[in-house]
Amino acid sequence: MWLVTRLGIGSVVFDRLRRDGVVATLHADGGLPADIEAAPGVRAASLAHAVPSHTALTGLGALWVRGTGPAPRSLIVAAPPGAHRVESPGLIATTLRTSAGTVARAVPLGGIRCAQLDDAAADALRWESLALVYPTLFGAFRTGVLTPHSVADAVAGRSSRAPGYKRMAEAWRALAGALEH
Repeated sequence: MWLVTRLGIGSVVFDRLRRDGVVATLHADGGLPADIEAAPGVRAASLAHAVPSHTALTGLGALWVRGTGPAPRSLIVAAPPGAHRVESPGLIATTLRTSAGTVARAVPLGGIRCAQLDDAAADALRWESLALVYPTLFGAFRTGVLTPHSVADAVAGRSSRAPGYKRMAEAWRALAGALEH
């Protein structure tokens, strides 16, 4: 029993195990026995119920899987054009966004497909709360997980006609400006 999920054992038992310190919380839907490290593959596997097979986890969720930032409260999954939304059975809400490039470059990790770090950062700037994105990206730059150059390239590589492009570009300009000071 290395991954404990609310769906697998029920909310009452899950909450009791957390309160008793037997299970360390990963996120609202899952945890690990307290003595097991939350490696990237384990974090990814804990979200498998919320990431449909034809999609790729992106944004802050993908950054968290790799050890950057806080546990996600909601997930963004990238899908190829024409994909249909699939309901997540857990407590973590999943939002489907179209991003063929993110899906094409995603890599398998822990039973799901996970966006490359620079794609995840660009998608976070595009679709997620900037109050959460900015501190997460500052932390990633500080620890060397990401570089400003790689994120700038990912932002520049997006189509200016894509939904959310203007917001992403403006958010990146503001962040890049803050990095210069």
